[in-house]
Amino acid sequence: MKLVWAVIRENRLREVQKALQKEGFTGATVVHVSGMGEEDSHPPLTLFPHIKMEIITSDNLAEKAVETIMNAAWTGLPGDGGIAILPVEKVWKIRHKERLITLLEKVIDPVCKMKIEKMKAAGKTEFAGTSYYFCSEICLLKFQESPEKFLRASKSSKVKEE
Repeated sequence: MKLVWAVIRENRLREVQKALQKEGFTGATVVHVSGMGEEDSHPPLTLFPHIKMEIITSDNLAEKAVETIMNAAWTGLPGDGGIAILPVEKVWKIRHKERLITLLEKVIDPVCKMKIEKMKAAGKTEFAGTSYYFCSEICLLKFQESPEKFLRASKSSKVKEE
């Protein structure tokens, strides 16, 4: 996992957001910051308003995020900002109480058999010490009414596959 850290001009935020969304980056932390850079024409310690964005992404998408931000934020003038890629050791999603890497795993909804990412699941429940994830509230409710029915169906399909 990588943290893409970018400081950009305030007036480029919308363009950067649109570009990131177009490329499939859906989450970011945005903070208003002030800073100084390499501009020689201003008195020392003159602070300028900027936006700091932080995006956590997989290793293989970090460079794409940098390229997207750079293209959308660039004006060619002093004060355009900067971007860094930093390693991320571990990430947890508070709502799910699980590590992000685990949440990116794909699972099968036991009701409709749809393959979904754990993090994008519409519902989750525990049954007999196992976690089950669902593509919709309807599938979750059906499972909760009769979990054995869907688990029997899963076992019989596994036997047929072998």
